[in-house]
Amino acid sequence: MYTSQKIKSLTEKKIKSLTEKEIQSLSLEQIRALAPWQIRLFTSDQISWFRPSQITNFTKIQIQTFTKEQISWFTPSQIAQFTSDQISWFEWWQIQALTKNQIQSFSHADISSFTSDQISWFRPSQIVEFTKNQIQSFTEEQIQAFTIEQIPYFTPEQIPHLHQNKFIFLQQNNEKFLREK
Repeated sequence: MYTSQKIKSLTEKKIKSLTEKEIQSLSLEQIRALAPWQIRLFTSDQISWFRPSQITNFTKIQIQTFTKEQISWFTPSQIAQFTSDQISWFEWWQIQALTKNQIQSFSHADISSFTSDQISWFRPSQIVEFTKNQIQSFTEEQIQAFTIEQIPYFTPEQIPHLHQNKFIFLQQNNEKFLREK
């Protein structure tokens, strides 16, 4: 296969022609050697070929390089492999690209790793995708980060799964929102 140095020198044509076998055989060092411009070249098939265990090898710069289209190409099992640190590195366009199945693949620890800024970046239409267990995982700080535009999108099925103190805060913000309309 390729050395880490060889990975750095792969051309656009070669990156675009990497096969499933080649991608799945990339080691930790080889994945980390990929430059941002190389990451942006991956196709939907190539993204889907990364083994879930390889996902944890992406660096902050690499993660923040993935386009919103590329983020949407990761399977839920791949998304579930991102570490809490990696999730905290997602940019707004990446958060907004997450699909229902991807959102629902996040664990309790994953949910807890979202920053307040990231919480505010979810599209209102994504709010309904959180499961009851995920809703229970939100911290008070995260609940406070939900915007006035997002709050009305919590469903009647989700609300009972908020801790009482969190629900009171959400209710107060929603009442404020309704008064301002």
